[in-house]
Parts: sequence; C-alpha cells; structure tokens
Amino acid sequence: AFGARDVNILTGTQTLLLVYSTAQTTGTVLYTALAYNPTAHSWTKQTTQTVFSQANFVGSNPAIAVDSAGAYWCGFTVENLTTQQYQLQMAYRAPKTTQWTNTGLVFGPTTASLQHSARPVSYPGGVGMVYQVGQTMYWAYRLTGWPITQSWTASTLFTGLPPYSEDPYDSHYSIVADSHGNLHLAFITNKQLMYMRYSATSGTWGAARALSSSTI
Repeated sequence: AFGARDVNILTGTQTLLLVYSTAQTTGTVLYTALAYNPTAHSWTKQTTQTVFSQANFVGSNPAIAVDSAGAYWCGFTVENLTTQQYQLQMAYRAPKTTQWTNTGLVFGPTTASLQHSARPVSYPGGVGMVYQVGQTMYWAYRLTGWPITQSWTASTLFTGLPPYSEDPYDSHYSIVADSHGNLHLAFITNKQLMYMRYSATSGTWGAARALSSSTI
C-alpha cells in the first residue's frame, strides 16, 4: 500500500507509472514505477522517487506525461501554508535518469482559489498540458529541445467553469492522446459532461460539445 491521495496513473508496455501526494499536512509528491510479470500475474515496485518536497508547502493533485524524447513531466498544485495561496508548478526528469528537477515554471496566476489542476499529455514533437485556474481552463505546450525553464506557449481553452462552491470536483478532468497524436479532453461543467478534441493535423482545438447517450 502507498498511503497516497490524488493518484495519477500512466501505463506503458508492462509498466505502470504512478504520481501521488502524501498526507495533506506534508504534501510530498512521489513517483513510483511498477513492472508487470505476465507469468506470475503480479506487479513489482521498481523505484520510488521524490518529485516535490518543500517545507511549509503542500503538493497535491499531480499528473504525469512522457514527451516525444522520453523525458518525464509532472504538473501539480502547490499550496503555500503561510499565505494559503495556490499555484501550478512543473517538475522534469530527463530520460534514463532518476533525479527530478523543479523547472521554476508557474502556470496561470497564484490565487486563493482551490481550483488549480494540471494534466500533462503526450504531444507530437514535445509535451502539452491542459490546466485550470479558477473558472478558466487553458492549453499549453512545449517542443523538444526548448530549455526546461522556458515558458510554454499557452492559450485559453474554455471559460465559464463552475466555482468551487458549486462543484468541487470540476478540476478532476481527463485528457488522453491517441495513436495519431490527436488529444481527447473530457470534463464536467454545470453537471454536464463535455468533450473537446485537438486535431494533430490542423493543430487546433475544436469547440466544446455536450455529451449525452445520443451523442456518444
């Protein structure tokens, strides 16, 4: 058992990658890799690494993606326990290494809102991320070869998400890349399941549309 909260899972060929945060009072973000044994039908823990740990700060709600060069990117929320302000940060791990580096990047404004969430995703030629601050959702990406401290190219993706008081779970959305590099985003707003698609061909996001049993 990991004794974890806010778990995010990334699967590969007989490999399971987890990023998760510890108790709310400590807020360390950890990464664990497990390997699957198809003969024994069991998982074995290979490594556990610290992604983020800083006194007086709590990390939570982490998510992970691997870029086109094999580097790892972990986005997560950080709360300053002194000021009770929240912000989104990003950690990086180079291919074939075990050391995580805080890039120093902050995505979106630092606010008192609990609505901070980041979801990195594989992206052709680099890595992308959908993130939320307050009632606005954003899209950002970087290309392989950029310095890890370079700001990502960002744009507004969706506005009008419900406030935390109305829907505290609206920041728990999902994004996935398909085999063609297209991205598929599902999220909840005003108790309605919504869907957006990024086209790798055009390099643009389509309009958000509501999903129901008749549209799926």
